[in-house]
Amino acid sequence: MIKVMNWYIMELIKSHKMEGDTMTMNVALLKYYIGLRGMNLTQFAALLGVNRSFIYAKLRKPDSFSRSDIKLIMQTLDLTPDELLNIFFPDALTKSNDN
Repeated sequence: MIKVMNWYIMELIKSHKMEGDTMTMNVALLKYYIGLRGMNLTQFAALLGVNRSFIYAKLRKPDSFSRSDIKLIMQTLDLTPDELLNIFFPDALTKSNDN
């Protein structure tokens, strides 16, 4: 089941980039999970190996997150596939529920 979810997530990321869709990201939920793990954005950025301004720039323009960025965030925050989908692809969940 986890392998299927990981495959699905990677396919969503690929299709998002290929189709040129505008990513609708739940920034508040990402910040919530960062706080839930006992970090602030500066500490989170340090764990990712980037500076805080890099994180702020990405949050202002969610389309700029690469597949590797998303995978690293998932690993760093130990997110479940559902949590990752809720953060980065809330529209995909809504569309799949509408069908």
